[in-house]
Amino acid sequence: MKNKYIAQLKLGAVDLVLFHLIVFSLSFQNISAKDSKIKLKIKETSETILINSKSYSLSINKLDAIAHLQNLQDKLYSYFPLDIQFNLADTKNFSTFTRQWKVHGKQITMTATEHGLVVQRTVISCFDESFEIQLSEKLLPTANTGVYLLRRGNEGFNTSNWEQYFSPEPDDFFNPHPTVDIRVDRDQQWAFSPAPLNLSFKTEAGWFSIGLAELPDASIYTFKNNAVWLDFPWMKIQPKENELYQFPTLVFTFNDSPWEAVGNFSNHLFIKYKDTPHPSEYKQRYQWWTHPLVSTWGEQKILNITGANPKFNSKWVKDYIAQQQQALDSLKFNLIIENKWARADGDPYPSDRFADLRKSIDWCHEQGLKVILFWKAWKVEANSLAIDMEVFDGEHIDATHPMFESYVDSCCQVLLGDGSDALNADGLKIDCLFLVRDPAQANYYNSSSGMGFKEIYRYLEAFYRYAKKYKEDAIIMSSAIDPHFSNIQDMVKINDDWDNKLIREKRARIITQAMPGMLLNGDASDMSIKIANYHYLTSAVYGIPSIQYLTYFHDSEITPETKHILSKLLKLYEQKPNGRLKFVDYGNWQILNKNDEVLAESVPAGKGLLIYHNKDEASFFCTENSIVHLILDRHLLITIHDENGLTVPFTDLGHGLYELNDVKQGKLYKLRLRKIWTTNF
Repeated sequence: MKNKYIAQLKLGAVDLVLFHLIVFSLSFQNISAKDSKIKLKIKETSETILINSKSYSLSINKLDAIAHLQNLQDKLYSYFPLDIQFNLADTKNFSTFTRQWKVHGKQITMTATEHGLVVQRTVISCFDESFEIQLSEKLLPTANTGVYLLRRGNEGFNTSNWEQYFSPEPDDFFNPHPTVDIRVDRDQQWAFSPAPLNLSFKTEAGWFSIGLAELPDASIYTFKNNAVWLDFPWMKIQPKENELYQFPTLVFTFNDSPWEAVGNFSNHLFIKYKDTPHPSEYKQRYQWWTHPLVSTWGEQKILNITGANPKFNSKWVKDYIAQQQQALDSLKFNLIIENKWARADGDPYPSDRFADLRKSIDWCHEQGLKVILFWKAWKVEANSLAIDMEVFDGEHIDATHPMFESYVDSCCQVLLGDGSDALNADGLKIDCLFLVRDPAQANYYNSSSGMGFKEIYRYLEAFYRYAKKYKEDAIIMSSAIDPHFSNIQDMVKINDDWDNKLIREKRARIITQAMPGMLLNGDASDMSIKIANYHYLTSAVYGIPSIQYLTYFHDSEITPETKHILSKLLKLYEQKPNGRLKFVDYGNWQILNKNDEVLAESVPAGKGLLIYHNKDEASFFCTENSIVHLILDRHLLITIHDENGLTVPFTDLGHGLYELNDVKQGKLYKLRLRKIWTTNF
């Protein structure tokens, strides 16, 4: 048994971080109810259906279709009606309904009829650690927008014992009105578009969450008026006569924390649904994808040459590349040419300022660099290909238009193809997915092709598919973090921020739960000198470092020390091993092998990077002049040498914890180790 404790003790002016005290024990661990061998059981009587699993207990009253959800200690999560309500004034005359219940294996079906016609159907699918509720109902003509799921009359979820709410949409995670909204104009939430479609709730019974197994024809997924609510534009949904409309399946999971809730939801989708594959199971990665990223955006903002500024041109980009090559000591990197190199939004052809863009990209290739082009999603401007092909609705692309795929094909051929009239770029940064149309206001050519969340998927999937058609190793980078989008991106963005060093890490924590194995762009726009070293170091473990500045951050000059640290760090980053990423604590991320051995980690407080090369050697790089504590995974520390071969003293504090008193900022240290062979009980 291995327990890890992290404590911070402030002794005078010294901030001493004691962390990861590992204690090995041969004693047996008490097995929790959740981990016990309880098998899923369903028992039906004339009045109730009772489901017991190793994670939950669900009791359904057959007469009124009310479900009671409890944990295994009989503490209540909530109770709620298995029903649908289109508005708060909506009332149904249930006296005319006839309900029939059927239990078949691990599935429960309720069919409601009225005057001999089926008007409602509920299917509950039960699993050991989760269950699903799929609701279907006959739609009536209405001009209203939205639907409440699991609400009836004045009753929805009982929330009397609920303590906290959580939404994975940054950065106000613990919002009392948890919401995932893909349109930035409503809530100014733009980092994830969309965030994982999974909302979490803390009750006296513990945390549980409700997610969507399918993408909806909606743009808001929220919990309000004690029910799950989605903004379906009913006036644009045309169900077939006498057919039930099937709402997205609701996924219930039970969680140790709201952060793990995102992972539980994703794992459920990866296991249960073939169209949502686990990123690590299908993604072919190319070695160049993991090179550090150099973006023009931060420097453009410092110099105020964003958008169509005449100073932002091919010559400026070429000079910027040369300066970054010198600053990074000729390190190989991937270049992102940001907004605005194109002549118009929605157009793949370069502006006059970048008339020689193909030559510039070919020159980059000769330098051993790959080029990723910024692509603004949804928006179209005059004289663009989108206008020429008439695949637009006002200022937006219409992804439901029959010519949309031809449009995307033409764009990708120009952007990524190697023909004489093509740019031969190596990938696309598809940004601003949050500019998708409002389903209630949009004029769709064919609304049945997908609105809201579905239209975002349709847009991104088409660009992903056609990009691979013209360049197999083309990289597609975007910011759709919901696990349904895991198979149509190669890299996702953390997105920029200011000087709160934990915000990016919290976003990384969500992404690694939602899309385990996905590449992360560490994104260093809006960088502050106060957090630069910390962010570059931690992002070098959980993602791919992004460099966007030459001489100034937004708040100060970049010091020679910072430049030196970054250059050294990136060289060590190139030695980062492949493995499974694990969040331990803020500042402390680990890369593990299949046996859960640590291959690399950022030490607690983000003060340094430790990489194991083999059983006898490791490298350690420090970003601060301070006392540093290392906990070595299954190794004893024998000696430490600095870059000049001099021995560095250390103190063995026991239990694998070592104190380094004389390490210096920007120095690389070599550790000689002895492997400890352990047996897990």
